[in-house]
Amino acid sequence: MEHGRYGHLLAQVAADEGRNFGLPEAYEAARARQRSGKGVAPRTFENMPLSTRLGLAAEALRPFVPGLAYVTSIELEYTPPADIFNDQSGRGGVDCDLLIEGTH
Repeated sequence: MEHGRYGHLLAQVAADEGRNFGLPEAYEAARARQRSGKGVAPRTFENMPLSTRLGLAAEALRPFVPGLAYVTSIELEYTPPADIFNDQSGRGGVDCDLLIEGTH
């Protein structure tokens, strides 16, 4: 796959085609989050492979998360509820680039 100016970034054409994603559904999910204003940056499409295949995600993570039974969700640019850290001021706050939830 052709890369852009830096080796870890896709060429813009490839990024625009969603070629950074394992499945078309993952690409569409990221675009939907972007349209909803969840802060999905261009780098999501250029620099971060993603997948909505939760079973595959669980297999990949088990060596790093002992006891992981299932991955239950993958969220891009996740903003936790304001009462979690009490810092969602509208100007800042805690955001996760990627939140992966699972069960033991």
